[in-house]
Amino acid sequence: MVIENPAPIDITDYRPTGADDRIHNPLLKEIRDIMDRFGGSGSAKARTFVAMERQSLIGQYAFAIPTADTLDTVARRSPLVEIGAGSGYWAMCLAAAGADIIAYDIFPPGGDPFNISQRNWQFRTSYFDVRKGDDTAAAEHPDRTLFLCWPPPENPMGSRALDAYIRAGGHTVIVIGQMNRPVVMGDARLFEMLKELEVIERRFIHGWPGFAEEIVISQCR
Repeated sequence: MVIENPAPIDITDYRPTGADDRIHNPLLKEIRDIMDRFGGSGSAKARTFVAMERQSLIGQYAFAIPTADTLDTVARRSPLVEIGAGSGYWAMCLAAAGADIIAYDIFPPGGDPFNISQRNWQFRTSYFDVRKGDDTAAAEHPDRTLFLCWPPPENPMGSRALDAYIRAGGHTVIVIGQMNRPVVMGDARLFEMLKELEVIERRFIHGWPGFAEEIVISQCR
């Protein structure tokens, strides 16, 4: 098992690399612009203002912040299938990083804005070709690595996707989110299932201020 970054880190400590410059990533650019206006990397003031903009930026882009190092970690496990892809923002960034990825969401962006039961209330903009599909779509791709980025809290989507994937013979799952607080991500069953798997890599990533976000890669068999 590989463990790096033993203490939580956040995006205000991140130093972009040349690899970041090669990926179209407006979320990271907006965060960097905020930081530049309020003291730069490591500034307490910058951290406060980035945290204040979190909900607005999530609604526009994604729940987690893609950085080149994290994208590379995920892309190395390609081909991928993402369940609960939302706007497709991570899928877009992963494809730009060289990953072969298929993305699903039960309500892809762009649905009927007048039909509350059929629209994606969180995301209106689509950044990738997100296919319509629920958690059972994971079972259609056991040859791909399952990718779950911030599964919705108190919702069985993540655990159902992982269960369907494992039953179909899936081999590897990658989860990004806050792993020590089940109430903010996924459901209790998802965390119970993850405990039964063999962790092959786990580390903190540069996430939102005030959160301890991690990437966990586990073998399912």
